[in-house]
Formats: sequence, C-alpha cells, structure tokens
Amino acid sequence: MEEMQLGMAAELLDHADALLGDRRVTGVELRFLASQLAEALRCVSRIAEGRGREGADPGEGADGGGVDRAGG
Repeated sequence: MEEMQLGMAAELLDHADALLGDRRVTGVELRFLASQLAEALRCVSRIAEGRGREGADPGEGADGGGVDRAGG
C-alpha cells in the first residue's frame, strides 16, 4: 500500500512539473493540483511517521538510499 501511495505521489510531482510549465493553465486547474499535492503530502507524511515509529531511518527510501529530487 505504501509503495503504491509513494509511486502515485511521484507521478503527481511529475504532473505538477508539467502543469506548472504550461502558461495556459487555469486557476481551477492549479487549485485542483494544490489539493491533490496536499493529499499526497499527507499520505507521504503518514508513511514517514509510521516508518519512524518502526525504527527505520526516515531519511532513507525502501532501497536504502536517500531521496534525491535534484536529479543528481
């Protein structure tokens, strides 16, 4: 379940990048995006808190490596 939620959050971030780069995006679309991003952040936060309670290092992903959103 967690992996599915994390995967969906990653896909949403990709969609957000594309939408924010589109000059034709409407306010309604941006508000919807913001609500979806907020929900994804809540899910990811719950996952991180749960993993912290289980004794896992919250800075590491499932593969043991840290999260690198900068692409480096």
